[in-house]
Amino acid sequence: MKKEQKEFKKELESRGLKLIALTRTGGDHYKAIIEGDDGKRITYFLASSVSDNRAARNRMADIKRFMNN
Repeated sequence: MKKEQKEFKKELESRGLKLIALTRTGGDHYKAIIEGDDGKRITYFLASSVSDNRAARNRMADIKRFMNN
């Protein structure tokens, strides 16, 4: 998932978010801790493989929605 990790981090940074940690869980997922510019943090779980071409867009929409609440 190296390429996807770099793209994920780049996408977060372009939206003013910071990737604090990205660790692999016991299964086929990654746990990301993301921080907004206001200091708010969320934990987000990512699949290790992309399911379709909309996955990155959907993931960022989810994160944006959580950070705005």
